[in-house]
Amino acid sequence: MTRTQQDLQDLQNLQTLGTISVVGWTNFQHYKDRDPPWIKLHCKLIDNFAYTLLQDASRSHLMGIWVLAARYHNAIPNHAEWIARRLQTTSPVDLDVLVAAGFITISKSVLATCQQSACLETETYTEETYTEETETETASVAAATKPLPKDVSTPKKPTKGRTLGPQTVEEEEFLAWVWARWLEVMGYQDRKLRCGIAREKIALARFREGHTREEFDAVLTWASTDSWMRGTDPKSSRAYDDFDTLFRPSNFDKYVKRAGDARKGDPRKDPRLAASDRPVTFERF
Repeated sequence: MTRTQQDLQDLQNLQTLGTISVVGWTNFQHYKDRDPPWIKLHCKLIDNFAYTLLQDASRSHLMGIWVLAARYHNAIPNHAEWIARRLQTTSPVDLDVLVAAGFITISKSVLATCQQSACLETETYTEETYTEETETETASVAAATKPLPKDVSTPKKPTKGRTLGPQTVEEEEFLAWVWARWLEVMGYQDRKLRCGIAREKIALARFREGHTREEFDAVLTWASTDSWMRGTDPKSSRAYDDFDTLFRPSNFDKYVKRAGDARKGDPRKDPRLAASDRPVTFERF
């Protein structure tokens, strides 16, 4: 007989003495129908009056019994010395204290039918008392999260795909054009970039405000040649030529004006003109 078989036989022999069950065990379970890697420990335990009355050793033993309940499917052998060895405790495990506090129940062997019946009655009463608060909280949460009727229910979360709402053919063509144009003038054609819903919303909002393709093209052309916008100016800490920045509502109108000034050939506002083409100014000394 192997060591594993011997341990299994010893466990079966111990269980003939009766088993220990944790009251309200479903509150601690995480995985079903197999040994869980961990159990739940609720923060409200510190508000349990019976728990606060336990000695520190009994509290430690109780947590160890919870772990044993996970290992042995809430049917721990009713043997205090075996439990003490299993938990490697430094003091004896007082099961009577935990039974009196309502945290565990002890079911006697089948031979002691009268004692077993009395124990089961105690278990039912104790478990209802212990889980009353949990059931009340569960009912409150269920009522708060109950779905609204269909006619007043909140809208569903957007599914994958385009969520910009109905679009005209012109708007769809514009979105395809403005993204391709931005990649072209900024020299990002070789990069694997995607426009995405957020960027499309920004550009489409400006288009729906009445801005024309010519204005978009002017801003893109101006930004692609401006040293400050591209981040090549020594005084510029970073580039400002990204799609979101250019078409943001707080920036776009301002950039349209700057692009218009540049296209008019104003040397003082056109960064594309060389320094030699700019007017010479003289200062008085």
